[in-house]
Amino acid sequence: MLFSRALLILVVLPYLTSGTTTRILSNHDNKLGPEPCAVICSGTTGKGRTDWDKWDDNTIYHYVNLAGCHFTTTPTITTSLNVAARSEAISGTSQVAYASKYGFRVYLHGFHDRAEDLTEKFAEDRDFSVNWLAIGFDC
Repeated sequence: MLFSRALLILVVLPYLTSGTTTRILSNHDNKLGPEPCAVICSGTTGKGRTDWDKWDDNTIYHYVNLAGCHFTTTPTITTSLNVAARSEAISGTSQVAYASKYGFRVYLHGFHDRAEDLTEKFAEDRDFSVNWLAIGFDC
């Protein structure tokens, strides 16, 4: 009985896990890896856990660490901003900068008529966080 269950698992398991294929047609480095090495890695910086830094009078940024994804080249990255309120006056919410296989920065540009309002404290008080999706190669 135990042997037949183990055999069933060995026969069925490949069919259960083989349905997903990730294909990358192009990337920033023009270095495509083999298809089995294509991976999707995603996450969020988390509400109440995102430390923002000041860039200039009208801009803050946050660095997102991708080390846990084990990319071998710079992945393609998509972001969105999660906010509690007053997001309509912020721009740059999808601006990915300094992207590498290790991480990237997201810059937020603030209220054009009241630049002094966009501060690290403002973002942290309103639980600004970054949702991200990175697609690349891990071998």
